[in-house]
Amino acid sequence: MGFETDVVRKTESDSVYSVKILLGKVTTSTTVTIDIYGTAALDGDYSMVTQQDTSTNIVPVTGSSSASSQQVFVVPAGGSYAELFFRIKDDPYVEPRAENILFRISAISNESIEASLQNFEYQFIITDNDTPPSDALRVDLSWRLGDGISVTNGDFDMYLVKNVVVSNGQVTNKDFVDQVTSKNTTGFESFNLDSSVPDDKYYIMIRYVSGTYDADTELILSKSSSYSRVTAHIASTSVGKDFYFGPITKSGTTFSRVAEEEVAPDWIID
Repeated sequence: MGFETDVVRKTESDSVYSVKILLGKVTTSTTVTIDIYGTAALDGDYSMVTQQDTSTNIVPVTGSSSASSQQVFVVPAGGSYAELFFRIKDDPYVEPRAENILFRISAISNESIEASLQNFEYQFIITDNDTPPSDALRVDLSWRLGDGISVTNGDFDMYLVKNVVVSNGQVTNKDFVDQVTSKNTTGFESFNLDSSVPDDKYYIMIRYVSGTYDADTELILSKSSSYSRVTAHIASTSVGKDFYFGPITKSGTTFSRVAEEEVAPDWIID
């Protein structure tokens, strides 16, 4: 008894999956609690749903469980399993490594069933299906706010800026590149530095717009088969602040990081 399988690997696509927690036939109403964690981000890489009806419409999970690290199921007397539904998001963001969602049975109200369980954990591995451009620099920003906490509880925007002047660790001047920005109200942020962007020296500016959680952010820069990954832990007290990564020099379709004493380390907080 327990999860019907222990691991599944799928290529990223906009699809709904489910897995059953087999309990045998229960004689009294039984509550099953599932902990959710892993490297994938809730409502960024996947979302939880309750069930799939005959018209294939998905009913979203509601209440506190949709923004927590747990899902709770009540199996009525005579039932034999609980079924967990989740949707994988086919996002446009380039992710050079696989991500996973881990579901673990943390509690069962029936002690005899709990004692008989063998397969407590189920892992769903997501392999990305996106390819970096060959003639532009792709910039993707993602973040996690904690296990099972929806990324919609924090909002980041991303800008391309130039003519950045730094004095004593603070940015005293910047010019926005108006046509290159990403300000999604839900989900992650992304843009390309392509032929429409003149050759120059640029910074990527990230603004923590709103939220009450610390965020583990990941910035991935990709072109062809080359990737650069930068991570930063941004505290909830940084809401309203800007973070700068760079500089990046663009010359045609070539992009390079430039080491400059006044901007070390890479992240500047303003």
